[in-house]
Amino acid sequence: MHKLNRPTAPRCLKKYDHRTNVWKDVSSEEKDGIWQQLEEMQEKRCAYCESKLPDDRKHIEHFRQRSSFGRLTFAWENLFGSCIREESCGKYKDKQSYDPDSLIKPDIDDPDQFLVFLTDAKNAPNRPPLAFASGQ
Repeated sequence: MHKLNRPTAPRCLKKYDHRTNVWKDVSSEEKDGIWQQLEEMQEKRCAYCESKLPDDRKHIEHFRQRSSFGRLTFAWENLFGSCIREESCGKYKDKQSYDPDSLIKPDIDDPDQFLVFLTDAKNAPNRPPLAFASGQ
């Protein structure tokens, strides 16, 4: 996971309102346009695990779940591209109850401030070095 720079929002999102529309109202062509912007931001990789996103193994992810944050359904800053693995990333996250403020949001937060990425594709918490009192 690395820091993402979010490009300009796709114009199609402006025509939808969470009070009168649902995500299924967004057409396939419009979702293709959204994907173009997401791929620009994410370099065709999952926003969470950074695996390549083949066309048949990806979905548009709502960082804050639609069921709890319906007003953000069409908010560009709430959308990411994610892989659809059941054991991790977007699909896994969608099945959980969580506080979104406790998650790393890669277009706002710099993951390097929270995690150390190891060469074996694992990660660990990024803990600041221990500060020693003088004389120790």
